[in-house]
Amino acid sequence: MSPRVLIDHREFSAQPASTWADLLGQIEANLDERGDVISEVRFDGIEQANYRAAPTLRRPLEGITTIDIDAVPPQILLAQGLDEARSSIDHLRDGARDLAIGYRRGEIVESNERLRVLAEAIRNLITIVVPAQNVLDVDLTTTDADGPVAAAIIAELDAGVVGVSEAAGARDWITLADLLEFDVAPVLPRIGRVIEALAAIPMPQQR
Repeated sequence: MSPRVLIDHREFSAQPASTWADLLGQIEANLDERGDVISEVRFDGIEQANYRAAPTLRRPLEGITTIDIDAVPPQILLAQGLDEARSSIDHLRDGARDLAIGYRRGEIVESNERLRVLAEAIRNLITIVVPAQNVLDVDLTTTDADGPVAAAIIAELDAGVVGVSEAAGARDWITLADLLEFDVAPVLPRIGRVIEALAAIPMPQQR
């Protein structure tokens, strides 16, 4: 039996679907018509924070009784995302510095685990900028972030993350530590200024 689907506490009539990916496509098509986006997904009351992750997308709907969807205008979700991103900057910078120390001490196994968490958090930080520039209709190549343009700062962080990944793959721990301390950590506060610049742009009117 197909699960009951509620969008903002209202019944949603879905076509037959076997996996979450199949159902998600229908839900997002409906929300597109409204001009809204998903803010939260719950399966039988349990929040699915990674509802777009491959394992969740492949999940069969069999066994799920109720799927609750919370939806908001993209402007609201973007404002929340920018605020959360700004608040994470200092923590990420300190994490990069601490990781560099860990690699230099030879704490490789523990540091590798922490590196995966840090890398994912930084990717999420970069990812928030893409919907921001679309919703705000801004050009990052001309958006000033207290000196450099936003696109240049993002490219600098992206290059640092790529370098870290390559050094980790080569098991070159000293180079990895140097990249974390001198390439990644210093640019994170500048990414914070990019996010502040975006947050300062007035949100377009909600439809």
